[in-house]
Amino acid sequence: PDKKHSKSLKHVRQKFFVARELQLTIALLVVIALLGGIFLQYISTALKSYYQFESHMLGVVMILGYLAIVFIISIVFSHRFVGPFRRLADEMIVINKGDLGYRLSVRTKDDVNVRNFVDQVNDLILTFEKKCVSQKVICGELSASILSIKDDITLKNVDMELISKELHELQKKVLALKD
Repeated sequence: PDKKHSKSLKHVRQKFFVARELQLTIALLVVIALLGGIFLQYISTALKSYYQFESHMLGVVMILGYLAIVFIISIVFSHRFVGPFRRLADEMIVINKGDLGYRLSVRTKDDVNVRNFVDQVNDLILTFEKKCVSQKVICGELSASILSIKDDITLKNVDMELISKELHELQKKVLALKD
């Protein structure tokens, strides 16, 4: 039972606490927004008590100030996190057009999760590029073998045992393409 509980707990940690830096960034943004609200509340209280400033507009000004703080924090955060994905989407267009030698770029100021994502995608592109090269080689070999069999049949130089062997080799190569 202890191993099962341990695995379950590990699964929960992996599922919910994977992106610690992202979670810390969001927590920091929430704390800054809350501190901004407290600061605005403090200013409001100071204006009311020290300067005897009473107005219904004061509440509206405080709400607008808080909204401005939240808006600015949201813009900064979204630019920091979503901006790199926009750049990556543009780079993926280049790769999608067939330039498998191109790799996604990562900047030092990019989020750790973005950098890890870019590394994984670049590994995927490299693996795909290698498979494409391998398949081109196999396709060239298949084409040459088919041409050889066709020439043998056309020239009435039919050696059924040889053709059977060549077809068997072709079948192996076709099966290798599946992998």
